[in-house]
Amino acid sequence: MDMSFALWGEIELDDDPSSISRMLTYLYTNNYEDAPGIEEKEPDSMVDLGEASIHFATSISDNNPREPDYILGVDDDPREPDYDDPPLDSAARLKIAQTVTGRALRDHALVYAVAEKYDIPALKDLAGKKFKLRSRDVWPIAGLQNVVRLVYQKTPDHDRALRTVIAELCAQHLPELISTDKFRSSVLKFSSFGLDMLQACVAEHEADKQDLWERRRR
Repeated sequence: MDMSFALWGEIELDDDPSSISRMLTYLYTNNYEDAPGIEEKEPDSMVDLGEASIHFATSISDNNPREPDYILGVDDDPREPDYDDPPLDSAARLKIAQTVTGRALRDHALVYAVAEKYDIPALKDLAGKKFKLRSRDVWPIAGLQNVVRLVYQKTPDHDRALRTVIAELCAQHLPELISTDKFRSSVLKFSSFGLDMLQACVAEHEADKQDLWERRRR
């Protein structure tokens, strides 16, 4: 039996620290931060719970993989803007929105996975709703291929909530995405993602046919 908690008042976790922080915030407030900004800092590695505390494992190893601090964009790595610079133009603002949306989708996917692991259905449902809403914010989304990777690595095949959202989103923009190497590699790596996208394309095609048929009847 591991007596470390009894002796030191600490629980060591190997989960993403930001996701655990959001989980704890939810347990106290029934919500968690929805839209982390680009300038957001990683939470402290120790969360104070009075006499007890939770210590996050931060070493990088095969048994304890850490998510990157930022998601690489489809084409490059969008860095944090210098807020002392002159006001940003519309293109720069779009770039920031794309990056923030990509990071938010990543964060919601990680919270969803943590909620599944620790059996918190209400948090899982909330993270799924936030993920779906965020997916509609802006296009293209920076680091979309990494969001696909997270969703298909951290959710089981029978869990459709996030998978349906990301597959339908990609199906809508398939002509644009299919020409990128990173996207094609995601399809090849996760066959279930390709199948989900195909089903979304078929459903969209059938809906278009039904809409056309109904318009002709009028």
